[in-house]
Amino acid sequence: ADDEWWEATALAVQGRRLMVITRSTASSTEVQRLIQTGREQELELTARTAQLATTSSLLEREHVELARAAARNRLLAHVAESANEMIAVTDLDDRFTFVNRSFLDAHLFAEHEVLGQHIGLVMSPGVPAERMDEIVQGTSEGGWTGEIVNRRRDGTEFPVALSTSLVKDERGDVIGRVGVARDLTGQKQAEA
Repeated sequence: ADDEWWEATALAVQGRRLMVITRSTASSTEVQRLIQTGREQELELTARTAQLATTSSLLEREHVELARAAARNRLLAHVAESANEMIAVTDLDDRFTFVNRSFLDAHLFAEHEVLGQHIGLVMSPGVPAERMDEIVQGTSEGGWTGEIVNRRRDGTEFPVALSTSLVKDERGDVIGRVGVARDLTGQKQAEA
């Protein structure tokens, strides 16, 4: 028949040469091709399953790390907001990027009125330029601590004890400055 043929295959088994003759038909060849295709697909599926298991494990670890980082960030945000001290963060151009509730309450500003503004917004005009240069220089060298006079939204002034330092990213690059201040009004009044 036209759909039947014979195949000869030479084999070497334990040093002996053998000739294997098989009869093939269209249907048996098709079955062999399907079996081979199935094996190849099974191998591909096994490899892909292993790859997906590895990816899933990596994603699970990444998810855990991100969840921990998010929890840490929430905790730090609560700490900053709960602090009695005024906390302000600026960029390298001395523009506010973060202020806490104590800062806003002491200076009588709303957050949207402060963020993006220059620190001059809350500095007393009576603070000499040399003092500002001293604070910037000291901060650049690792930190500055001292007293300064700040100004509220209504223009009234009040003394603060200020401590500054640099804000660095995970690579150690300076990305901003932070100031932590305490209102000295009560202390100054008691001394007078």
